[in-house]
Amino acid sequence: MHGDKFIVKFQTDKIEVKNITNNLLENCLIQVNNLFSKDVFKQVCDFLPGQVKTFDMTTFNFLDRYIDEIFYVNVYHNYKLSYSKTFNDKTKCYVLLSNKNFEKLTEQLIEGLTRYSNADILHYTVDYVSEISHTNLKNIEF
Repeated sequence: MHGDKFIVKFQTDKIEVKNITNNLLENCLIQVNNLFSKDVFKQVCDFLPGQVKTFDMTTFNFLDRYIDEIFYVNVYHNYKLSYSKTFNDKTKCYVLLSNKNFEKLTEQLIEGLTRYSNADILHYTVDYVSEISHTNLKNIEF
């Protein structure tokens, strides 16, 4: 989603949310849903500029329970959607293939893709290890 203000990561039974802006973000609602039980997690809080907050999901092991299921994360700031991502969605991703000579060009392509999409990016590298790093990117040696 263009204009994301957050980065969200999951640990075994925790969710980590980072404010990636230089602004105070007040009245933020973090919501995690799955297809069947709807609200798995809901929290309202404020974020200082660059602040990272970690929250316990529940008493059960979240990722073990939902590892293969689709679940959705939305973060609202002042009642407006600021971050939205579908996790474990196997229906859409970008697949890139490059060698060392095209790494800079591939990096520019990845930056463009992440600017307008939250879809996962699989970057297959031929005979080299890529140093490109982005939130939705997975580098795979081919």
